[in-house]
Amino acid sequence: MTPIFVKAADATSSAVLAFRMVFAVPIALVFFFKEGSKINKRLLIQAILPGFLFFLATSSGYASFQKTSIANAMLISQLAPIIVMFSAPFLFKESLEWRRVLLALIALGGAAFVVFGGSTIESGSLIGDGLAVINCITWAGYLLIVKRRRDEGVMLWAFLAPVMFWAALFSVLFGVLIRQSLSVSGLFNWTMIMSLAVISIVAHGLLTWAQQRLDAAVASLFLLAMPVVSAAAAWIVFNEVLAITQIVGGFIVIAALVAVSLLSNKNRKLM
Repeated sequence: MTPIFVKAADATSSAVLAFRMVFAVPIALVFFFKEGSKINKRLLIQAILPGFLFFLATSSGYASFQKTSIANAMLISQLAPIIVMFSAPFLFKESLEWRRVLLALIALGGAAFVVFGGSTIESGSLIGDGLAVINCITWAGYLLIVKRRRDEGVMLWAFLAPVMFWAALFSVLFGVLIRQSLSVSGLFNWTMIMSLAVISIVAHGLLTWAQQRLDAAVASLFLLAMPVVSAAAAWIVFNEVLAITQIVGGFIVIAALVAVSLLSNKNRKLM
């Protein structure tokens, strides 16, 4: 959904990024205090690294869309769940089942259909593709830290609220350092950014919640549905035409993720 709001808002990427993060902080704090968490030095210090990774993943993702083709950026970023899947057995002693690997590759193939099926193939750039790689690696690193902290028993918003605070701080500092305009004018643009903040914090809240209840590989694989959701939203909001290959790819992704979910539920029942 992020590309939809970024495209709709008439503002620089730095402004969208900074205000999206800033607006998310008070929302996260409401849930933080509601769950009974308390601000302390330890929570803030432990959130610096994931907060920085969250900022770096988001900012590099935004920048990659500007420096390379959308297709390249989206497809490279979708490799993050694959990194998590192959890292999880070493970090969390999760089993690497061949059926899960096969379904992940099928879902990735379906995502490629969605990404490449809707537009002409543009040539990418080395810098833009490099930014997409940074997005992929930092996003995978962030997801692995989320899993580790949640397995350690850290409460959902006790983890996420400090992360959002640091991510917002890094985003504002980044915008100031690169001297890109942070001004936003017009009710519509502010509404788009606020909507992005709300949807993002809800989505990341659900993702963080799921990390304690699912294997890291399974939770991260559902991120492969992002191109499908973005394509469907673009069809609804901007009346963008969906090609047959995109529709087929979307069904492939959904079918593969349903199969992953069913396989995960079956494995839990057998334990």
